Amino acid sequence: LQDGVSPTQMTAGYASIASGGMYRTPIFYTKVTDSKGNVLYESEKTEKRVMTEQVAYIAKDILKQPVISGTATYCKIAGMDVSAKTGTTNNYSDVWFMGYNPNITLGVWLGYKDLKLGLGTFNNQYGHPSSRVNRLWASLMNSLYDVNPEFIGTTEKYVRPANVVSASFCGISGMAPSEACSEAGLVR
Repeated sequence: LQDGVSPTQMTAGYASIASGGMYRTPIFYTKVTDSKGNVLYESEKTEKRVMTEQVAYIAKDILKQPVISGTATYCKIAGMDVSAKTGTTNNYSDVWFMGYNPNITLGVWLGYKDLKLGLGTFNNQYGHPSSRVNRLWASLMNSLYDVNPEFIGTTEKYVRPANVVSASFCGISGMAPSEACSEAGLVR
């Protein structure tokens, strides 16, 4: 990337939401051993709170919507809480998909080093860029599941922390639902 954040940085940011507000420094391997099993090097895990559990939960809950009925419906996984954020730059030079569940965060980026090229150039052959990145994410998650279903955590659910409440509102005004809003079926 010429400007902005790297896929690793973006994925680590979304992993902070998935982990309940804890930023964990990305590591690419946990340890190196020799042929006898002696540990030659072990990565240090560092973490720091960057948002409250409540804020992280609300973000997770809001970001479930693209998977339920938005731009990431291709990535629904039956019975699993999945949250996602999609992104596209001008001219489809880049497309992003950041998806996570309670166990794993997986980020995918497609693009060119030369931002003059656009991913939309090959739409007829490979599909729309935003569909491609969604399919890639789903394919990678399915591959991870095939290797180790427990690693993916298909049955874990987001746990609502204390002090997070739900409330109904009028879908038009955003205010507490009035009788007219209720009668019109606009309560959300």
